[in-house]
Amino acid sequence: MKRPSNNSRVNEAISSLIGLGKTSIQKSYYPQLQKKISELKESEERYRLLAENITDVIWMMDMALNYLYISPSIEHLCGYTAEEMMARSIENTFTAESRKLIFETIEDELEKEKLRKVTDKYCKSLELQHLHKDGSYVWVEIVASLIYNEKGEPTNFLGVTRNISKRKKAEKEKEEIQKQLVQAQKMEAIGTLAGGIAHDFNNILSAIFGYTELAQMRPDNDPVLKGDLDGIYVAAIRARELVKQILAFSRKGEHEKTPLQVSLAIREALKLLRSSIPSSIAIKQDIASNKCVLSDATQIHQIVMNLCTNAYHAMRDTGGIIMVSLQELEIAAGDPVLGVELTPGNYLHLEVSDTGSGIDKEVIGKIFEPYFTTKKVGEGTGLGLAVVHGIVQSHAGYISVSSELGQGTTFHVYLPTVESKSTDLDATKSFSAVLGKNAHILFIDDEIPIIDLATKIFSRYGYRISTFSDPIQALECFKAEPDHYDLLVTDMSMPYMTGDTLAQKVLQIRPDLPVILCTGHSEKINKEKSIKLGIKKFIQKPLIMSKLVHCVHQILRDGK
Repeated sequence: MKRPSNNSRVNEAISSLIGLGKTSIQKSYYPQLQKKISELKESEERYRLLAENITDVIWMMDMALNYLYISPSIEHLCGYTAEEMMARSIENTFTAESRKLIFETIEDELEKEKLRKVTDKYCKSLELQHLHKDGSYVWVEIVASLIYNEKGEPTNFLGVTRNISKRKKAEKEKEEIQKQLVQAQKMEAIGTLAGGIAHDFNNILSAIFGYTELAQMRPDNDPVLKGDLDGIYVAAIRARELVKQILAFSRKGEHEKTPLQVSLAIREALKLLRSSIPSSIAIKQDIASNKCVLSDATQIHQIVMNLCTNAYHAMRDTGGIIMVSLQELEIAAGDPVLGVELTPGNYLHLEVSDTGSGIDKEVIGKIFEPYFTTKKVGEGTGLGLAVVHGIVQSHAGYISVSSELGQGTTFHVYLPTVESKSTDLDATKSFSAVLGKNAHILFIDDEIPIIDLATKIFSRYGYRISTFSDPIQALECFKAEPDHYDLLVTDMSMPYMTGDTLAQKVLQIRPDLPVILCTGHSEKINKEKSIKLGIKKFIQKPLIMSKLVHCVHQILRDGK
């Protein structure tokens, strides 16, 4: 049976009243009745114009949730005309989640209705997902109330529907920004903690490096002991790189690119990775090159750890194999690599593959975007692959990915190579030519073991050295005899006075005095700021005393 239209009900009522007036009402009252009917038509027309021209949707439903009236603005909201919407049921008007909320709310309100007085006026507001004609949905806010008959019984629902899609989008964007802010604050807190740990740990490492170097200098060392000492030294270097990684993770460290043997950094990263993933996932490697790239060990470590962690997440439920290979590759002019033309030259090709679930073609183009992730909440920030992409680009390299669902994923990283350099361990073996020739060093550090080491090592190389753990006391001694010293070495973070402040006060007295500033971690000072202060050399802890001696020797030699 076809329902009457919105306007037909009013017209029928008016016609009935006119007919009644002509037959049953005295002629003397007929003009008054016509006036009332005219006023009624004008009022109805005003309300019809209002309902048909506002952007909000006005509607009425019976208690069975069938539409009795709906304003034409519904077409702008969801694509359906008023007539089409009148014929639709609530089951195909809202999403399943919204329907559930509607039914629960109605049931709850009708229970409350039994206790509510008829004179009580109220309305209920809900935010729902209204289905659109094109298959999508629109966020709407519905404000509805009950209409009662003369017996005080609810007979209809009267409501207004408003499109709030823009507001919901803004709220979602605000929520995302809030999440990023919380993440940034968390990273800041981790960075503050990491900075404190790095400062203390670097002082400890300075002592390990120094005492190991002292032991290596003994002429009576047997080969077995010497090998053990070399092992301690290498372990200390690994610990130093780990501190750099902590600082890099919290974005507190500076990256100084030098020729780096990538194979060593990869093997180190895989050792750390092995202890953090289950034995159901095997790690295989084919490292076939010892070439160097202009990089920082921390950044190469980040590339390997992030790519391997991504591979692990793809196989954690089923197990599988992570394969890491490093090969040399020469690229000629016009020779495209995976469809991209790189600058001709020699490259290292790092390949990280897994036997996991693979990546859907619909999302593979987005995986390097910041904050994009397919992981569940709490399992990832969506930054790992974005960080890798940024690091590779900063190295003038290229990264690509190939994947099939169910067939695993392979990441290809190309980094340009440079000439190699000597290692830290090699650098400790060539100090016999360094002689202090009685030059006088003023050395300040609040760590007693570092002072002890500096005294022993600088004295061994023919330097005179005056050491202080209190910067204020050191400054007073310097003021007493400013021409008594040839060079100042000072720590940055010390009680009572920081190293940069001490350096400024000393340089005001002796502008020509070379100053070396050492720091384990400081947000206040960096290489650029130290140069502006007139500081000759800025050195990151942990201190390797043999390198510090070389640095002092070179500065004094060049100065003369």
